[in-house]
Amino acid sequence: GRKFDIEGAINFCKSQGYKRIIIQGHSSGTQKVVNYAIDNNYKDIILLSPGDLYEEAKSSNDVDIDKLEETARTLVLKGNGDSLLDIPIWDNYFSAKTFINTLGQGGFSDVFPIMRKEKNPMLEKYNGNLIIVVGTNDAYLTPYSNYKTLEKWLKNNFSNAKIDYLNLEGETHSFTTNTKNFAKHITEMVVNIL
Repeated sequence: GRKFDIEGAINFCKSQGYKRIIIQGHSSGTQKVVNYAIDNNYKDIILLSPGDLYEEAKSSNDVDIDKLEETARTLVLKGNGDSLLDIPIWDNYFSAKTFINTLGQGGFSDVFPIMRKEKNPMLEKYNGNLIIVVGTNDAYLTPYSNYKTLEKWLKNNFSNAKIDYLNLEGETHSFTTNTKNFAKHITEMVVNIL
């Protein structure tokens, strides 16, 4: 199901007569967009507030994520992947399979291993247009020390992409501080790649 919502949106836009469609992901949706773009040779993407979900989960919960991942993997191996884990992450309960895909090391969403200082060779495969926007007051940046560290890591890993990167001063993770300014910058960046 992780690609069908993107394909559904693209197909809808095509049915409305649009020829060139830029797909965008926000926060945990950035991993989905990157996977889709690389798997389908898609050339125009926008990433808003990308991050290292695994490390964010480790740093923002009083939970031993490694032990929880071990429990999830054991449940999946025993055929109980749909069982809910008994400890919430970000106030949400995950099934064992969803936990592994969303927060597990090497899972579908483990696209940006920034805090582990690991390079992700998959990102070198993307050679299209890439717009990345990060708010300088994004609360999830804390584990990365600052937005400049995130920018450096992303630019080094997306080494074959044509990148337009913006650290939007004073903005939060959800870009709600000054929505008009945010929209103005996104519009300018999109016009530059068209």
